[in-house]
Amino acid sequence: MHDRASVKDKLKQIASHIKAEFAVYRLVLHHPKTPLFGKILLGMAVGYLLLPFDLIPDFIPVIGHLDEVIIVPGLIYLALRLIPAAVILECREQLKSEHEKQEPLHKGVNNMTEIEKLIQGYKRFHDNYFVSNEEQLFAELAQGQKPSTLVIACSDSRVDPAIVMDSKPGDLFVVRNVANLVPPYEQGGGYHGVSAALEFAVCALGVEHIVVLGHRQCGGIKALFEGIPDGLKGEFIKPWVNIAKRASDRVHSTHPDASKDEKLCECEMEAIVVSLENLATFPWIKSGVEAGKLQLHGWYFDILDGEMRAYDAEARKFTPLV
Repeated sequence: MHDRASVKDKLKQIASHIKAEFAVYRLVLHHPKTPLFGKILLGMAVGYLLLPFDLIPDFIPVIGHLDEVIIVPGLIYLALRLIPAAVILECREQLKSEHEKQEPLHKGVNNMTEIEKLIQGYKRFHDNYFVSNEEQLFAELAQGQKPSTLVIACSDSRVDPAIVMDSKPGDLFVVRNVANLVPPYEQGGGYHGVSAALEFAVCALGVEHIVVLGHRQCGGIKALFEGIPDGLKGEFIKPWVNIAKRASDRVHSTHPDASKDEKLCECEMEAIVVSLENLATFPWIKSGVEAGKLQLHGWYFDILDGEMRAYDAEARKFTPLV
């Protein structure tokens, strides 16, 4: 049974790859050096991919994916056996050239070029997840989300948890803020954005893991440790980063002779520990941990060398994750 499932998954990967190569096949189809019989076979496959419906509906048991994983790949395989490799390579290069021409010519000149990059990124996302490789993923996610992990990460543009962990949509429930901080549990007064996200992730979604993801060169921790930068009032930043003030106090106490950079790194890691301590003040997190239904993790990402370290609570230190 396992082998049959593996074969089916492999065939689905092949089908997804074929759909991703659709633009190349269309160029090959119209290339003057493509043999007639190759055009016929490829034309049948491309024509099927253009149909707004499946000839064999996916819900039919056993044969539901026969067209996607057997018939179309088979037609394309036979066609490509007849078509010179030079033709396919030429079409790939042509497509690449066309894409490059569509990119903004003057990147960074004004906001519109940056917005255009975002729009192009969205188009790639849409093609990947709604047209080709992962079209089924969002069909499933549309029924509801069930992430197993909540990640509390920094707002820093260099440390996107989904990218760092190579995750897909639906894998992670993410909270991002300055310095990846978790405030202690408190009721009433103010707005509790992080606390609300924690409550929803733990009590509604039932996540099994909470990861506090810190990183090197964190601007928020630097503001905590060295003070607000010149020219910045810090009206909101200062009280926010002060959530981790005891991290700064600990580092000053335990590493008095360390260099400035070493102290900053230590403070970044110690701030993760403070957030883990604050997580334990939430009653439904504390009870989940005690019942063995929830695990807390502290991870530190070094953007200089790419190393990820994990906090060992018993040893009270960070060690390489892998």
